[in-house]
Amino acid sequence: MVFPQGPFLAIATALYSFISFGGFIGNLLIIVTILRWKEMRTPCNFLIMNIAIADLAVAFVAAPLRILEIYYHWPFGEFMCKFLTPLQDVFVCVSVVTHTTIALERYRAIVKPMMKKITLTVTRAVICVTWFSCYFATALPIAVISGIQPYNGKMFCVINFPSTTFRQFFQVYLVVVFIVLPISVQIWAYVKNIPHDRRETLRWQKRSFDLARDKRRNSLVRTLIILVVVFQVCYIPRGILMTIREFSDLSNSRVFMYMDVFALILYYMKHVLNPLIIFASSSDFRSHLRKT
Repeated sequence: MVFPQGPFLAIATALYSFISFGGFIGNLLIIVTILRWKEMRTPCNFLIMNIAIADLAVAFVAAPLRILEIYYHWPFGEFMCKFLTPLQDVFVCVSVVTHTTIALERYRAIVKPMMKKITLTVTRAVICVTWFSCYFATALPIAVISGIQPYNGKMFCVINFPSTTFRQFFQVYLVVVFIVLPISVQIWAYVKNIPHDRRETLRWQKRSFDLARDKRRNSLVRTLIILVVVFQVCYIPRGILMTIREFSDLSNSRVFMYMDVFALILYYMKHVLNPLIIFASSSDFRSHLRKT
């Protein structure tokens, strides 16, 4: 990516630095809070922790690499080019797939409560499969064609697509599989949940001793819906601009260059906002964080 110069460069650097620092601290607190307290180690919270691990990796690896890309060349050599660059897509993929898994699990819990509940053992297996699947679906194709190339006397880590058609196909694949499809599944799952959730709320309200349970359940659903909305706001602009860049001459304009950088920053900002949303909207996470 070519970054604009001047004041915009300083703004982009500051935002990437904030993403790196804020994402690291916020997601680390999520992980510590879940691991520290046994009652927090539920299947849903383990999935939330998996998102936090992926988001932490984005903050610790992807955002600093963007800052490095802005100011310097690639100093890490051929092997790290093939290893680190593809990993950025793995972290994003894991976060996206886990968000979708949570949406489907909430659908099962609310709409199909008689189905067998997911256990911690199954959750751990799902998490492992998610990481391996994301590596093979996103990183492996990139690792094969990544390499070091000189430009203006400096070495850069680049992806050498064998053809324009292959590059366009791969970009469309990323947009459809990791933005359009997950968003569609998440919207479907939570829309299906709404009428069932209302009926459950009315049923539990008739039994005063279950009010606390109902409140916690509603708080969790509200938190997850907010996370989905933020996911859409942060990811959709990136998907649109990725498609425009491949199939339109508009991508050559300076305005598009600014929009592309802003969309990328917004794309990364999601990994900072997740822990803020969780702590702001979940009393369970807030109370256990205070005790940690």
